[in-house]
Amino acid sequence: MNTILIYCREAHPGEKRPHHTSFEFKLQVANEFKNSYAQNRIVLVDSLEGESHLALGGLNSMVYIVNHRGTIMFRSNRADGILVGQYLEMALQNKGERRRTLTAEMCLEIDWDFEEYIKLLNSAGPQAVKDFIRHALDQSKTSKNRE
Repeated sequence: MNTILIYCREAHPGEKRPHHTSFEFKLQVANEFKNSYAQNRIVLVDSLEGESHLALGGLNSMVYIVNHRGTIMFRSNRADGILVGQYLEMALQNKGERRRTLTAEMCLEIDWDFEEYIKLLNSAGPQAVKDFIRHALDQSKTSKNRE
């Protein structure tokens, strides 16, 4: 099994890791990301305009599992190692069975590590943390208005 990460954009830019202003800068940041977080994964870098990101749905931290024939077998709008692990375990247990594409909503609901996420945001700079909190509060207000 091979894993590939497509580095699209800085999801929460801050003082330490700002928005990408050139493709060369994007390559530099992607390389730093690979050295810090990507372990042994292949890292591909999207265009500065994010053409691949938009073609795949344009959401942050999306995950696709694609089989050897190029069929999408799993997708999630949130990169979560536990969730992906659950899917892979299930797929190995049912190897050879014909199955439909699963989405994260079909898998078990799990908790994500907020403390670890804040550490990642903080590595981009304080502005990234502030923007994340502001966005979360805006989302909370929007969902309350719908009720």
